[in-house]
Amino acid sequence: MLNTIDILNTLCILITTNKKGETMTKKDYIKMAQLIKDNRTMANLRRGVTHVIKSGDFMNELCEYFKNDNSNFNEIKFREATGEILGK
Repeated sequence: MLNTIDILNTLCILITTNKKGETMTKKDYIKMAQLIKDNRTMANLRRGVTHVIKSGDFMNELCEYFKNDNSNFNEIKFREATGEILGK
């Protein structure tokens, strides 16, 4: 599970590093917020109760959204960039 803050920081990096110079639209922000909301849960950690993201489900849904949005989306490269899977 991932901390909600870590997920938001990663999404901010993705938004600001768009190589095509395209900006995300309101639709994109709404979808990201919905994916986070749908995949978060409460966890009782040593430092107290906090929100965490169920990373497996979240990543699957996020990749599905990106694939539907852009036929050139490379899921393997994306998962490597997020550290979910190790690169070559």
